[in-house]
Amino acid sequence: DNGTDSSASPYTPSAMGGVTATNNNQPRIQQPIDQETKKRQSRASARMAFLEKMDPLTIPLKVEPTLTSKINTGLQFVVLGMSIVHPLHNMDPGLAWAGWTTAGTTILSLLSYIGYS
Repeated sequence: DNGTDSSASPYTPSAMGGVTATNNNQPRIQQPIDQETKKRQSRASARMAFLEKMDPLTIPLKVEPTLTSKINTGLQFVVLGMSIVHPLHNMDPGLAWAGWTTAGTTILSLLSYIGYS
């Protein structure tokens, strides 16, 4: 037995309020932290707090499709089908109309989800 408690924590509180690692129960001298390091630590702490708040495993998100997005999805399938059949039948005017309509409903769908319509 060397006189040390093996279950004791390898960390001790420092005089500055932080925790420093010890070696053979001797506290390590803690260097003062400069302003830039404090800023980096603060930004890292803020990022971690943000990520913890945005964790989808802890915050259930409920998103219901709007009518506009359902129409948009239907039009996307129409454009896909027309694009597949296009080489067999010349559908240029219809395909262009369907493509532009789908683009418009995509924008409307986006706006409906962010609350502008």
